[in-house]
Amino acid sequence: VLSALWASNSSEPIPANVDKFKQMLSIEDIQLIETLSADYMSYYGYERMTEGTTLVTDAMIEMAKQRSAQGQQAAWETMREKDPKDYQLRKFRADYLAMLRHKLNQVAA
Repeated sequence: VLSALWASNSSEPIPANVDKFKQMLSIEDIQLIETLSADYMSYYGYERMTEGTTLVTDAMIEMAKQRSAQGQQAAWETMREKDPKDYQLRKFRADYLAMLRHKLNQVAA
């Protein structure tokens, strides 16, 4: 049984949702994404909406990391409350991968 996260992966994209991101993101957000993903967009033949020339600073990256960590923590908490079984399975996998990463870093050092 697929979790809610993967439930829609077996179906085709919904045509009405193709441009949904335009309603949710500002043009500045889109330009930043296109700046950071320019190589992949070119490789996969995606058409750009912007020039993709946003200056990305270390401060911007740090702020994004902090927001990401907060969002990740909130997602874990929501999953723990709404789907404890899925939470336990994912937590086990995450802990296992963290342990492997730690051991590989020790070996490499």
